[in-house]
Amino acid sequence: MKSSFSIIVLISIAIVNDFFSKTQSQPKSLIESSQCSLELQTIDLNAEYSTSMDTIRYYPSCMKVARCSGCCSGGNFLYEQLYGCFPTGTIYKDIIQYGQTIDKFARPGQNHIKIKQRKVKVAIHTGCFCGCNNNPLGDCYYKQSQRFNNLTCKCECLESFKQIEIDCGKRFTFSGPMFWDKNRCECRCPQYYFGYIQNRPESNPVCLPGSRFDHKYCRCVGVSNGGGGSNKSNDIKR
Repeated sequence: MKSSFSIIVLISIAIVNDFFSKTQSQPKSLIESSQCSLELQTIDLNAEYSTSMDTIRYYPSCMKVARCSGCCSGGNFLYEQLYGCFPTGTIYKDIIQYGQTIDKFARPGQNHIKIKQRKVKVAIHTGCFCGCNNNPLGDCYYKQSQRFNNLTCKCECLESFKQIEIDCGKRFTFSGPMFWDKNRCECRCPQYYFGYIQNRPESNPVCLPGSRFDHKYCRCVGVSNGGGGSNKSNDIKR
């Protein structure tokens, strides 16, 4: 008799397969037309460019412009929520709007209605691409040690760092075992571990006067008069 967990897994797989087969059976034209691309969209100029302090309604109040829209499943619905449709380029067109306002200080016989105008810069997209929602351009902070994985939408350490990561797990210090920081792609001292797993801003451990923190030995060492380090160990200031 199968366990309840196995039954749930089998049901989930069946649902996924059914969804995928239905998706593939849709008319190709409908799927292609919903992909990320330029399309004319009507934008509300007053809603997009007016502030809460504006009491004047300007005209024209809307216009059609090219904007990026559509899906980025790429045939793999498992990653569809990771991707979004972004512009490859944007140009701006100046649009003049006109609005009416009443001059409360106009004298009798004078025209109480004044015409105001304003110029707004409307963004027009020139092309589109599918990119990760959290990092559309795929930029990594540590460029020399990381590459961006378009499938997982994460920056990952280069393959050349794999052996360094393995060796890191074998390194021990007076303060405990070293740990592998996958964000920096480097082996780090145990003093940084809790800040790392909690994703907190970090700073170097504070040492007593006349000493500095040595990242090789993961402890405070004395500083000589010449500015170099010595092997003399000092306690970390609590």
